[in-house]
Amino acid sequence: MANYVDKLVGHEVEVRIGDGGQPEVFAHSLLINAARSVDFSVSTEDTELPDLDDLSALSQMTREAKSTDVSISGSGIVHKASVGEYLEWTQTGEAKNVEVRLATKLMTGRFILSQFKVGGDLKAATECEITLVQAGAISVVDAA
Repeated sequence: MANYVDKLVGHEVEVRIGDGGQPEVFAHSLLINAARSVDFSVSTEDTELPDLDDLSALSQMTREAKSTDVSISGSGIVHKASVGEYLEWTQTGEAKNVEVRLATKLMTGRFILSQFKVGGDLKAATECEITLVQAGAISVVDAA
């Protein structure tokens, strides 16, 4: 019997932004209604170790992890009611709590809105692009 990939469909990558309330309520970003991505990266310290027996030989490269970083990107057709919220967010520089559901995992942390781009052609639906960057520790747990 074949063993097929259990695929994760794009709309199943859910980006939810907290409202800052007590208790905090997380809602799917209505502006991220098309493409979305989560980028995980690690910054490293690179060191070249020379061969002390033969300094003309190639050195050995070693790397140590220094830090991790996460950014979230999304795009979609502009939902008019959401524009004001994002414009205000760009002006405050405030870090907000964000949840991202990836398959069976839930990632949470504080993020800053680093880009909010809106554009469109005459008579066509206006689209937007959003980028959120990590602003603190990230946790990853099993999703409920």
